[in-house]
Amino acid sequence: MQADKSQNKGCTNLICPGFVQTDTSFHLGQPMENTSTYNGKQFEMSVDITHDPETKNWWVGIQNKKLGYYPEILFSNLAFANLGGWTGMTSTNVGNTSPPMGSGHLPDNNLLRSCYIRQMHFLDSSRRFNGTDFDEIEIYEDIPRCYRVSYAGWNDEIQGYSMLFGGSGGNCGD
Repeated sequence: MQADKSQNKGCTNLICPGFVQTDTSFHLGQPMENTSTYNGKQFEMSVDITHDPETKNWWVGIQNKKLGYYPEILFSNLAFANLGGWTGMTSTNVGNTSPPMGSGHLPDNNLLRSCYIRQMHFLDSSRRFNGTDFDEIEIYEDIPRCYRVSYAGWNDEIQGYSMLFGGSGGNCGD
């Protein structure tokens, strides 16, 4: 992950050092067996990242299974969080064509045709679930001609907040 506008650094998947795997039935970065088809059958994966208030570790879960954690020591300067985010990301070597993201189509507010994250929420300091309203959202698209994001807000049908994202990739340049 590149530096964001405030020059903060971040990282994703197992490129980040320190992850402690506790369940070997699934590994971060492992390809999925089932994938959705455009305008057809959809497959979902439940993902959560939770903070253990006792150990201060950050646990990663998939399909209601705790896979492992990032130890508290990696976040020693993090007394609290007031900002979080969800993202889609692709990467390629410099000079190569950028790959598609999600279904390879721009989001059109249809969960059958776009990559999506639904039932997005966070826990507050009282351990209550909260969603995010439109006035609290900052959408960042680094290459909008190739990839887009659409925040759908609250949706009764999916019982939560959602975002749709993706794009064809291609000759995106810098």
